[in-house]
Amino acid sequence: QLDTTGTVDATPKILDANIELYDTDAYWSGSIPSRFYIPTPGYYLVGAYIAWALNGSGDRGVTLIVTGASSALGSVRHPAATDDQTYQTFCGEDRFAAGISIQVEVEQTSGSPLAVGGWFWIRRLAEDTSLATPSHSIAVQESVGVANVFTRS
Repeated sequence: QLDTTGTVDATPKILDANIELYDTDAYWSGSIPSRFYIPTPGYYLVGAYIAWALNGSGDRGVTLIVTGASSALGSVRHPAATDDQTYQTFCGEDRFAAGISIQVEVEQTSGSPLAVGGWFWIRRLAEDTSLATPSHSIAVQESVGVANVFTRS
């Protein structure tokens, strides 16, 4: 589960994970709570679900940052929902070398600090022992929707 300390304003913020629900391959460690590590080279599905506090102004953005390669896996940006909380889901698949880490960065332009929370997931789809460097040929799927699930502050 992803959570922030306080709120997010217009400055991009890396989210920390605060609860590990299921992790069979040591993708996450509480010692560096903002990073999710790739332990074995291969093809992975990674994604994030972000829930923003109610505020109909501005837009909301989510970026998955590949820290071992100093680049972004991809990002999405949408206008805020005007009648309920804004929710964003972003996922994609790519090839990664062992040791790469991924972080979830969020930002928003409502003009006010907003509470934010969410979830991150990662799943190895296939092993690739011949992989020396990541390919970054991501196939992105994204969605945005509104509902009333939770807020974090």
